[in-house]
Amino acid sequence: MSEKVASPAALRLRRRVAKFALRALVPLSARVHVQERQRLVPPPALVAANHLAHFDPLILLHALPGLPEFMALADLWRLPWLAPFLRLYAPIPVRRDRADRSAIRRALAALRAGAQVVIFPEARISPSGRLEPARAGVGYLALKAGVPVQPVALWGTERLLAAWRRGRRGDVHVRVGHPVTVARATGRPITRAERAAVTEHIMARLARLLPPAYRGAYGHSPI
Repeated sequence: MSEKVASPAALRLRRRVAKFALRALVPLSARVHVQERQRLVPPPALVAANHLAHFDPLILLHALPGLPEFMALADLWRLPWLAPFLRLYAPIPVRRDRADRSAIRRALAALRAGAQVVIFPEARISPSGRLEPARAGVGYLALKAGVPVQPVALWGTERLLAAWRRGRRGDVHVRVGHPVTVARATGRPITRAERAAVTEHIMARLARLLPPAYRGAYGHSPI
């Protein structure tokens, strides 16, 4: 991740190449069913998605319009099969188990520049296959940037490998939720309680987009 930073024009070209490749390859390996696409709001917006498999960002890049920014765990650059794609697309690396201020600054800068930023609030692939308690970073970004938060649910990516072993394409579902509007905090620091409350609300909205078996920690959260 210490490689030379590409110019904005070069990065856009690289990302277009990555998206073009995915648009060609994904239909060969999966049937992607996108529901409620019309709910997508124009950027700037923060997309909050659940996380079931390493394939989730690739499916979202395939399904979402444009060239969104992605926040991705820095550990992923160690995966040999994924690292070349990450170097090509250059998402925002996030260091695990710490408040990564550099990643937060980059995400806020992207939102202020009018981008769509994708974040996985659970900060890891769910080991249970259900929603896990989220980190409060998504709540902080929503409050600080004052942009709409678009919950997007995925399921089926966790079964892709099993389908491929049987020589079949897997079925993946992407469901877009109504945007969540968050009042922007100005003039004072954002409190821990505010971050937690906004995060809880976003995750409850995300949970309602998933089949009940996937809702996990947010299965009984009020909307």
